[in-house]
Amino acid sequence: MNLESQIRPELWVAISHSYESENYTHAIKDAMSFVTDILRDKTGLDGDGKELVGKALGFSAGKPPKLQINKLQTETERNIQIGLQEVLRGMYSLIRNPRNHERLNDTRNSADAIILFVDYLLTFLGELQQSFTIQGFLAFVTDRYFVQDREYVDELVQKIPVRKRVDTLVAIYREKTWEFSDNLRLTIGAILDKLAEPEISEFLAVISDELLYVDKDTDVSLILKLLPSHLWPRLEKMPRLRVEGMLTEFISSAWYLPDKRKTTNPAATWAPNVTKYFLRKKNLGTVLIKKLRSEDFDHHNFVGQYMMYTLEDIFTEEKEIKTCVDAISTCLERGNEFLKDKLCSFMTRQSSSIWRDTFVERLLSLTDLDNPEIFLEDGRPFLGKFLARDNPAGEVIEEEDIPF
Repeated sequence: MNLESQIRPELWVAISHSYESENYTHAIKDAMSFVTDILRDKTGLDGDGKELVGKALGFSAGKPPKLQINKLQTETERNIQIGLQEVLRGMYSLIRNPRNHERLNDTRNSADAIILFVDYLLTFLGELQQSFTIQGFLAFVTDRYFVQDREYVDELVQKIPVRKRVDTLVAIYREKTWEFSDNLRLTIGAILDKLAEPEISEFLAVISDELLYVDKDTDVSLILKLLPSHLWPRLEKMPRLRVEGMLTEFISSAWYLPDKRKTTNPAATWAPNVTKYFLRKKNLGTVLIKKLRSEDFDHHNFVGQYMMYTLEDIFTEEKEIKTCVDAISTCLERGNEFLKDKLCSFMTRQSSSIWRDTFVERLLSLTDLDNPEIFLEDGRPFLGKFLARDNPAGEVIEEEDIPF
C-alpha cells in the first residue's frame, strides 16, 4: 500500500521523514503530534493529551464545546461530538503515551493502520474552519478595511493560537512597511500585551539583532514607530548604543521649517520616543546645545518642534539645565519667534519647577511685569518684551527636504 496516496497531504508532510526512514514508531508519534497541533490551532489552547481533548471537544458547565464538529442540534450530532472526544482521549492513552514512555518497535503494517485511523479522525476536524496560518493573519493586518481600533485588533489577535503568538509577532515585524505601519503598530502592541516575559524577550532579541545592521534612516524610524517605547531599555546594549549614535547624528544635521512644516530627516523626529532611555544622554545633550547656539533659526526650530518635551529627560543635572536654558534664552533674544511659542507651551504644560524657575530668572529682561505674554500656573508673569526677527541664516536651500 502506498500510504502517501491514502492520507491527506498535510498529515503526510508531518510523518514522511520518520516513515520513509522506516522509523515507524516515531511516524505514529508524529501523527499524534499533528492531531495535537490541529486541536491547539483551532482552539487557541496550549494544553496537551487528554486534557487538551477535554477542553477542546468537551462540554463544560452546560456550555458548548470550544471546538464544535457539528451543529449539536440532534442527539446523533451530540453523540458524534462526545464520541470523537472519547476516541481521541483513548488515542493518547493507547497510542501516543506508551510510545513516549517505552521503547516500542512498530512494524510498517501497524503504523499504516494507526496513521490511516488518525487520518479518518481528522476528517471530522477537517470539516471545521481552516487552521490558523501566519500568512492568513498577515492578510487581515494588511486588509484595506482594517479597523484602527483596539477593540477590533484585540478580536483579531484572539485568532492567534497561544503557541503561535511569538512566531506571528516576529513575522509581522519582519513584514514591516510604512504603508501599513499604523495597522502593524496596533497589532504588535496587542500581541505583546498577551505575551509572557520570556516571549517578549525572545521578540526583542530579534529586534536587537536587526539594529546591529540597519543602516537606513527610514528603517530606523519605522522600527521606532512599531516598537513600544517602554521596551527600548530591554534591548541589548550594543544595538542600543549603535542606534543612539545614528539618531544623534540625524538630529545634528536636521532642521525644521515651521512655515512649510518640513524637516530634513524624519528619522530624527522619532528619536524623542526613546531619548529618555538613552545610555549616552550627554552626547545627545552636546548636540542639542550646539544646534541651539547655531546662527540658523531652523536648527533651533527642530529642537522646539520635536525635542522640547524631552529636554527634562536629557538634561538632568543643575549645571546642564542652566546651560540648556541659557542656550534657548539666547535664541529668544535673537528673535526666534517659533521657539518662543514652543517655550511658552513648555512653561505652561509640562516643565518642572527647576526649569520654570531658571527660565523666569534668565528671561527677566524680556518679561513685561505689567503686561506679560503669559502667566504661569503660580501667577508669575513671563515674557512680554520679546521682539521677533528674521532668520539671520536666510532662506534654506531645499534640495532634499522631506514633508513630515
